[in-house]
Amino acid sequence: MQLDYKILWVEDNVGWKASITSEIKRHIEDKGFNPIIETPNKEMLSNFNSGYYKDVDLMLIDYNLKYMSTDNGDALIQKIRDHKIYTNIVFYSSDMERLDREIKEKKLSGVYIFDRRQLDLDGIEDLFELIDFFLEKEMDNNSLRGIAMSEVAEFDAKIWNIIKTQESNLKNDIADVVKNFRLKKYDEFKNQDANRIWESIDKKGTIVLDSFHLHKFLCEKILSALDRTSDIDDCIKNYHSDVLKKRNDLAHSKEIMDYSAQIYFRKDLIKFRKIFAKLEEDLCKKP
Repeated sequence: MQLDYKILWVEDNVGWKASITSEIKRHIEDKGFNPIIETPNKEMLSNFNSGYYKDVDLMLIDYNLKYMSTDNGDALIQKIRDHKIYTNIVFYSSDMERLDREIKEKKLSGVYIFDRRQLDLDGIEDLFELIDFFLEKEMDNNSLRGIAMSEVAEFDAKIWNIIKTQESNLKNDIADVVKNFRLKKYDEFKNQDANRIWESIDKKGTIVLDSFHLHKFLCEKILSALDRTSDIDDCIKNYHSDVLKKRNDLAHSKEIMDYSAQIYFRKDLIKFRKIFAKLEEDLCKKP
């Protein structure tokens, strides 16, 4: 599992689902995950494609799907299991006895039966407890270590794309860093001028420059030169302490990050994912 937590919700009462979706998303965000909740349309249900159901962390399926499908929810679950997709499923209805009977007759495993009222805002805590059970199994330092490495690599790529928009202004500074900081490892650059160095690293800037220097160039050479006041820019100044230092601690030591710290770190990773996506969109626009 990564930072995203994806729920596939098969429910034909759009208004009822919409009233609850925001609460479910808020709860998942509080646990340090990025919620993605999708609903298949009629065509997707009619033309079953197993690939659509595989990349999902949890499914919520109503028994009565009369406005979406000729099948009931138990038939959809049967198809899902027949295709060897074993994602956890919350199966709900106002008729609990029918649900229990259908599940037992079809011998469907990994299915949690809920009364529909348990998904109303007044009774949703039962669903939250189940989601917490699934999420907390993923909250360990080994998983977080891999997530941090992956996310920072994505952030590095976005920062490098932004830096490349300032080639004419930063070429000499980049060349100096490559020559001085990376001289031993990249001896090939020793006697090259700035133009040749830039040509050489254009496609591999995130390999030659580490996360620290990418962030340094972004803050000191690009954002500081912009004539603007932005909350995003202020947040990025804290990127080293909020993300890079913690990533390094996880990668280079056996220090254990407690549960609460893991949640805060996950939230920071999600926050910077959005920040760098927005910054790349703003600063890498083609004229």
